[in-house]
Amino acid sequence: MSHIPENLAERAQWHLCLSHAFLIPEQEGSLEALRDDLPADLEELNATLELCDAASLARLKLTLEGITDHQQLLLTYSRLFLAPPAPAIPNLGFYLDGALMGSSCQQIEDLYASCGLERQKDFHDASDHIALYLQFIAWLYAKILEHEEEQAHDEAQKHLLNAYGTLRNHALPALERFVEQIEKAQRELALPSVFGELARLAQAALRQDAAAIHSLLPDDAPLTVQQEHIEEMAPQATTEGEMSHCNLCGTAFIAEAGLQQMIDTLQQQGLTTDHMLVCADCRASEMGMKPMKPPEIKKAAQ
Repeated sequence: MSHIPENLAERAQWHLCLSHAFLIPEQEGSLEALRDDLPADLEELNATLELCDAASLARLKLTLEGITDHQQLLLTYSRLFLAPPAPAIPNLGFYLDGALMGSSCQQIEDLYASCGLERQKDFHDASDHIALYLQFIAWLYAKILEHEEEQAHDEAQKHLLNAYGTLRNHALPALERFVEQIEKAQRELALPSVFGELARLAQAALRQDAAAIHSLLPDDAPLTVQQEHIEEMAPQATTEGEMSHCNLCGTAFIAEAGLQQMIDTLQQQGLTTDHMLVCADCRASEMGMKPMKPPEIKKAAQ
């Protein structure tokens, strides 16, 4: 019996492709990489992994073909994930704790640290950002394969348990709410469904990863966590708060009531908050966050 799930390298590639897609599309070539390369990459990987049906990938491809230019992609990302009050926070811990930078985020950061990793200084978001999290899962799978090749089975099993634990306790429950929030926002704001499709593909893959890992663990190991606390801590609609001024153009705008609390929390963690006080018009051209260097999309690297 194998010590690790099958096709772990392809699973890592899948997560790297999707992690790239959830970074801010601030480069001019972002649309071309998503529209021209990503669907083909995922179709090739799915032929081996069978993580989703052909219809799911066809919907993603059709949606991406409907995005006409880079500005439309950037505005879609901004309205979903950045412009206050962002209707779909891209941080997993938010859907577990009901707030940013809570205990779940700290658990994820502690896991990174236990593996000898730390967030790059130029990545000005929390450690539970979906893009960074997917990259970490891919890194874990790569380390598992490396240890197996070296016959270091104990080290491989340690990383396998780390992967299973965070999928069970963080990714699986958080993605349920994350997908719901994205799809709700897409309907209400009449946005292209590209990020909803991507989130569902990430969810399907991580769910199957957890099941594959679970099949190699003792029978009494649980697969999922209880969902009750997630519903209790679900993000609530915000009300209008105090008048704020845009840090870029100086225009006054109404910030939601919880914005200052979010700013205080981020500042306590030593993170920049300049992007929190930017009006929606300026945010489209100045994202305010510089993420870690994204991984290459598979075909784009060839």
